[in-house]
Amino acid sequence: MTAPPATIADTPAGVPTARQLRTHLRKARSRHHDHSLGDVLGDAYVMVLFGAMYGWFAISASRDLLDSPTMGRAEPGVRWWLAVAAL
Repeated sequence: MTAPPATIADTPAGVPTARQLRTHLRKARSRHHDHSLGDVLGDAYVMVLFGAMYGWFAISASRDLLDSPTMGRAEPGVRWWLAVAAL
């Protein structure tokens, strides 16, 4: 004879259901979530500062390249490709 299939009602009393386990894990993860608003704002500040510094460098270098006396006035094609590269 074979045993009847196990059902949810047949689970032992000490074993949590999948829903209880997911709820418990979700609560535990939210308690250990260590990202505060200050962390997010600090990360945003660093990213803006990084973009501003490298953007300033790229613009300054492009202006120096386009207006350098050795190169003369840049052709429109060079300016267009620099714009494409910057994007």
